[in-house]
Amino acid sequence: MEATELPKITDPRLRLLYDLWQIYRDDAPAPRRADLDVFDSPLWLGHLSLLEAIENGVDFRYLIYGRALAAYYGRDLNGKTTRDLSAVVGNLVRREYRQAYIAQRPVLVERRRRVRGVSIMIAKLILPLSSDGRAIDLLLAGSYPHP
Repeated sequence: MEATELPKITDPRLRLLYDLWQIYRDDAPAPRRADLDVFDSPLWLGHLSLLEAIENGVDFRYLIYGRALAAYYGRDLNGKTTRDLSAVVGNLVRREYRQAYIAQRPVLVERRRRVRGVSIMIAKLILPLSSDGRAIDLLLAGSYPHP
């Protein structure tokens, strides 16, 4: 399988996450979740989310929502779906996740967002994963604020 090209990933933590994803996927569309176990790594600790696709990508449930993300955004989304978010935010992130899920390819999102009254740039890398090694049913997302 050929390398998946994205716009330049400027955040070194997201670049390394993408490079590992490429290595572990080998010739498959995506690596198995069990093969890409990065949640305890100090590089990404607290900045990763694991989502499961619901109803073929109609919605997404946060199986893991990093503590740093929860502290930064002021909410814990573990166990919640994108429909549990406000309509504006939920629709936006659902579109981003659906893009990676449907295309079965990584998606890099860089956008400004208001968090606690401050406008800040957010870099988010969304990577497809598979629980069984065949079908893509999970997404791994790494997210970092950039002042």
